[in-house]
Amino acid sequence: MKSITDFPPDRQNFKAAIEDNIGSCIIGLLSFLSLISAISWPYIKMNRILSEHLIDMTSFNDYLVVNIFVFASYTLQYMLTAGILEYTNPRGFKSDLLTIEQRQQRKRQVRKELLLSTGAMFGNTTYAVGWMYFIEPYLWTTNYFVNNKYTLLWLILNALVYGFIFDSWFYWTHRALHESQYLWDKIHTTHHAFKYPSAFCQDAVHPLEGLVQGPVGHYLTALVIPVHPIALAFFGLFTSCFAIAAHDGRLGDLNHHYAHHNKGKGRLHNFNYGLYWPLWDLICGTRYRDRPDTNDVNHSPKIKEYTKTKFT
Repeated sequence: MKSITDFPPDRQNFKAAIEDNIGSCIIGLLSFLSLISAISWPYIKMNRILSEHLIDMTSFNDYLVVNIFVFASYTLQYMLTAGILEYTNPRGFKSDLLTIEQRQQRKRQVRKELLLSTGAMFGNTTYAVGWMYFIEPYLWTTNYFVNNKYTLLWLILNALVYGFIFDSWFYWTHRALHESQYLWDKIHTTHHAFKYPSAFCQDAVHPLEGLVQGPVGHYLTALVIPVHPIALAFFGLFTSCFAIAAHDGRLGDLNHHYAHHNKGKGRLHNFNYGLYWPLWDLICGTRYRDRPDTNDVNHSPKIKEYTKTKFT
C-alpha cells in the first residue's frame, strides 16, 4: 500500500485532507447514503405477501433500482454501526488516549478500510439482489410459508440451522483462505493487512472473499429448509452487525476474532476461524481465547500442539 508521500503533491494534499477530516467525511457519506435511500425508496415495490418474498421485481429496471437501494441501505447500516463503535473505541481516531501521530495513523487506516469496503459491498449487493431476482423464485422453499403458518418453533429452527450452516461454511472457507498459499496471496492478505483492525475492517476484503463469506453463505440455508423472508433478512442484518463488532475487538467480539488478526502468526499459524461460536475451532483444535496481558500465542498448549502437527 502506498503512503501519502508516494503520490504527487496535489494528491498528497487531497489524501491528507480526507484523513484529517475523516470524521466529517463519514458524516457526509452517511447523509449522502440516507438521501439515496430516501430517493430510491418510492420506486421499491414491496410485496403484499411478505411470506413469499419481500420485494417485487418484475423487470430489469426494478432489479437496477433495488440494487441502488440495497447498496445505499447496506452501506449506510455498515457505516453507522462501525462509526458508532469507532467513535466510542479507546483506540479510535477520536480518542484522547492516543497521541497525535497515533490518531493520524488510525485515520489513514480507516480511510483504507472504507475504500476497500466499497468494492466488496458493491459485489455483495449485486449478488444478493441477483439471487432474489434470478434464483429465489425457482427454489422449492420460496413459497412454503404462503400456505403454512410461521410459528415460534419454525423461527427457532431457522435460527439454529442458519447459524450452523453459515458458521460451518465460514469456518471452512476461512481455513481454505489460510491454508492455500494461492488464496492467501491473491485474496486473504488484503484483509490481514490490518493487524489492529477497526470496526470498518469488516468489509475491507477482496471482493471475491466478500462474496464467498457474505451472501453466498447467507443464502445456503434457503437451499436446505424453508426460511421466512423476514427472518432471513434479520439474520443477515444481525450477522453484519455481529461481524462489525468482532473487528472492533471489545465486548461485542464474542468469538475473539480480534485475536485472529493481532495474535496470529501469518498464513498458517492462526486460529479462531469461526463466525458466531467456536464449535469448529474446538473440534479442530484451532481455538484461542484472547489474553490481553500477553502477545505469545504459544502459551496455549492446544494451539502450540496443533501448529506443530498440522501446519508444519
